[in-house]
Order: sequence, then structure tokens, then C-alpha cells
Amino acid sequence: RSAEASHELLVELERTLSTLSESRASQRGFLLSGEATHLRNFERAGGMLEAQSRRLEELGVETSGIDSLLRQELAAMDSAVTLYQREGPEAPRGAADRWDDRRSVERLRSMIALATAERAAIAEAEGRRAASRSLDVVLAVTALSLIGLAIHGALGLALLRYVNERNVKALGPILV
Repeated sequence: RSAEASHELLVELERTLSTLSESRASQRGFLLSGEATHLRNFERAGGMLEAQSRRLEELGVETSGIDSLLRQELAAMDSAVTLYQREGPEAPRGAADRWDDRRSVERLRSMIALATAERAAIAEAEGRRAASRSLDVVLAVTALSLIGLAIHGALGLALLRYVNERNVKALGPILV
């Protein structure tokens, strides 16, 4: 996976965890206050979780385990909302505590930790490759510089020999 894909996965996992937290908070807000605003936010977050789960699949994440946990949790939260609507505000309070399953949150957090570690490993590997490429460039430039010096030196010696031969013919030996 590339650094960009790893970053995208990490962002999507964090977004999913945030949406799950928003869903839980909206459900609790509705159960405590009975306000329809919280219920709408809860329903919106549920739809977002489904879309985010599909996006995680597109990014190559095995989502069957997390999908199952999210569906169970959303069903439990939905049941608490339904119980509230049918039987009143006191009915779901004990049930909501029983349904407060942290496995989906913990699973998302562990996936985020793995994606973070993967992103760090990719960045480190890319950094080593970049450093290696930089060293290759430095070595190539050094080699070219040495070749240039050798050519310059050879031309200088040829020029000295030429001048020396001309002077020997005209004046006698100057340089030997």
C-alpha cells in the first residue's frame, strides 16, 4: 500500500469511529430528552456508517467483522429508541446499558492503530528509498566530477606536451 492509500485508510477509519460516537451520543440524547433532533442525527449517523463501511471495503479492509458489530450495535440502539417511543422514557434505560457494547469501538481503535503503524512503516521505507536515491545522486555527481577532472587533467597534459614540443623545436627543451 502506498503512503497516500494508507493515509486515506486511516482517515476513513477515524471518520467511522467518529460517526459511531456521534450515533451513540445522538441515541443517548434522544433517550434522555426525547427531542426529535437527536433522533434525526442518530438516523443520519446510521446511514453514514453504512456508507463508510462500503468505503472501507473499497480501500481493501476486511469489514465483515466490523460490519457485524456495527449492525448489532445499531440494531440495539434502534431497539432502545423504539422501546422509548412505545413505552416511554424509562423503558429503555436499563436496556441501553445492557446494549452498550464497546467491541465495535475497540475494533475500530485497533484498526486505526494498525493503519497508523502501517503508515509510519511506509513513510520510513519511503524515507530510506529517498535517502538511497539521494546517495545515488551524490555518488553519480562525484563520479562525473572525477571524470571531468580526469578529462581536464588529460587535456592539460596534452596542452603542456604540445607547448613543450613547439618550444623544444624553437628554443630547446623547457619542460621535460
